[in-house]
Amino acid sequence: MPTAGSNEPPWPGWWRSALGRRYAAVFALLVSLPLLAYAAWSAAQVYRQQRDALAAVQTAQADAAAARIQRFLREIELQLSWLTALPWTPDGAPQRRLDALRALRQTPAIADIALIDGQGRERVAESRLALGRVDSMADRMASPAFSGARQARGAYFGDVSFRKGSEPFMTVAVAGPRGEAGVAIAEVSLKYIWDVVSEIRIGDEGIVYVLDPAGRLIAHPDINLVLRNTDLSATLRAFENQKAAAPPRPALRLVGTRGEPVLASSVMLAPPGWRVVVEQGLQEADAPPVGQRAGCAVGGGGEPAAGAVGGTVVGLAHRPAAARAGPGRRADRRRAVVAPHRPAFRR
Repeated sequence: MPTAGSNEPPWPGWWRSALGRRYAAVFALLVSLPLLAYAAWSAAQVYRQQRDALAAVQTAQADAAAARIQRFLREIELQLSWLTALPWTPDGAPQRRLDALRALRQTPAIADIALIDGQGRERVAESRLALGRVDSMADRMASPAFSGARQARGAYFGDVSFRKGSEPFMTVAVAGPRGEAGVAIAEVSLKYIWDVVSEIRIGDEGIVYVLDPAGRLIAHPDINLVLRNTDLSATLRAFENQKAAAPPRPALRLVGTRGEPVLASSVMLAPPGWRVVVEQGLQEADAPPVGQRAGCAVGGGGEPAAGAVGGTVVGLAHRPAAARAGPGRRADRRRAVVAPHRPAFRR
């Protein structure tokens, strides 16, 4: 080591040597790696919690929509059950015709009603678009709705069909409590479910729609998609694969009905076998909450730890001044607020 007054050059600091720089790099790496790993783990946990929370909200909205649709179908079923409460009599067709007309008036979703007796003969048929028939005695024994309602001993829900290739309809049939009461068959327009799905919104862009067992769109806020008989069987298969996955995923990334990537959840609606789907755009779904955005902005770097500190700073910055002040300052501020303002007047 050089002494005072000697001409020997000073020994360079340890950080100037190659070995010292290596030690410094190793030390920095050992310190930063755990921090980076923790930041990545925290970010993954926050992302997973946010995605699970969004999936829970979507599932709750889908359940609410399914409950309203189920109530709509239950009202149709009750109307038909009332028409099959009593057994047929030889001269009962005129009174049953009045009952069918009353059901059409009370339930706008029903387009056609046919009342079949216990022998499978058509006794009354009323429609909004065609002339009614009384005691036509047409054989309806082989009708899938008649046999399906008899086998189910209750309500039968047929497949969704599209009249003139656009408007969706479904056959609903209800058998009476006894065989001689016959079966009531109704053709129900599903456009009325549009009122249900059009009123539900999740965030700014989230929507609800309904698929039939074949994957065809039967209810959507954009009614034009329904009237075009849109096929979403790929979406239906994706949800079926999700159910078979272990463990099942709470939400799926799909291409939505608007052609954009979305995050979607769904629930089954029994007994029709429909699937109620909730979708929300990925850009909105992946956006962090407002508090997290403010925290990351102040903390810098977008790291969860820095964001948490930044969020705390933001919270402290927005606290009232009296809350940050000491006891004496708080008391002075109270006195200043309570004391009335006395302006000075010139004499």
